[in-house]
Amino acid sequence: MNKKIFDILGINRWHELGYTGKGVTVAQLELTEGIENPLNIPIYENYPSHSYKTWNIIKQICPEAKMLGFEDAYNKNTNRFEEQIYPYLMKNDVQLLGASLGGNSRNTDLIKVLKNKGMIFVNSAGNSNKDIDSIGAKYASSNEWIDVGAVNYTPNFKKASYSNFGDDLEIVSLVPVYIELRDGRKIPFGGTSACQPIVLGMLALVQEFFKEKTGKFLNQDQMLEFIKDNVRDLGEVGKDKYYGYGLFVLPEPDTIGVENMIELNIGSKTAYINGKEIELDIAPKIENGRTLVPLRFVSETLGKTVDYKDGNIKIH
Repeated sequence: MNKKIFDILGINRWHELGYTGKGVTVAQLELTEGIENPLNIPIYENYPSHSYKTWNIIKQICPEAKMLGFEDAYNKNTNRFEEQIYPYLMKNDVQLLGASLGGNSRNTDLIKVLKNKGMIFVNSAGNSNKDIDSIGAKYASSNEWIDVGAVNYTPNFKKASYSNFGDDLEIVSLVPVYIELRDGRKIPFGGTSACQPIVLGMLALVQEFFKEKTGKFLNQDQMLEFIKDNVRDLGEVGKDKYYGYGLFVLPEPDTIGVENMIELNIGSKTAYINGKEIELDIAPKIENGRTLVPLRFVSETLGKTVDYKDGNIKIH
């Protein structure tokens, strides 16, 4: 149904290799029939709703992920996120949360807490052809979400005329994509609201890969670094306000270097190599604005040899 676009984005290749979102929990701040509704929030939708369309895309890309739907009542005067959704996310293991309907900045502090817990947040940049900073009080302008813009699927991959832009924009994806209705008909779906679930689904495949190879999921900072390493640069060289870092494309999995992933935490003697717990002799620390880590441990973990002689250190 979306073979050409999924080929370009690397999705079909990852499917061929068996990556379908297994073991990953994906949530979206939208509800539709057929998606698990853990808070039993009433569903009111005019089929085929915006929610139905975004979830249809997610299901195409990561069909074996666990999928949870929440209704945030975005711009209404409710406290549902604070009172229901946030407590649920704190108690349960959810790796990815997406939003495609604007949102508000009221929940920014809660989002920060959930990010520290390890969750990743993916949001649509919006469809008013404005600078993201100017739209105000939206998820996209909160600096806490990975904001996704839209690029038309044409030979030149040009920015969609409606797609919001700005310094907060991280990446773009391709539109239109097709969704399948309940009667089997296929219709196009565009806007940044279509790009956000594409990226959310792709990140679920990435999380499955890293969990399989290292025993751990990536956090948002780590995922952003992975994204930046795997983009097709569009527009100006490097990050720019119309395309962010570029078009996110899944690489060939066997080119991803995961032989030794090291996780260190300031002030802690506990480190992790590919998810395995290791005890250090000394904890990493910050001194005069610089981060200091155990040199021998890091070097030898990366396959280097450390020699210390006559006050000199040699790494080879």
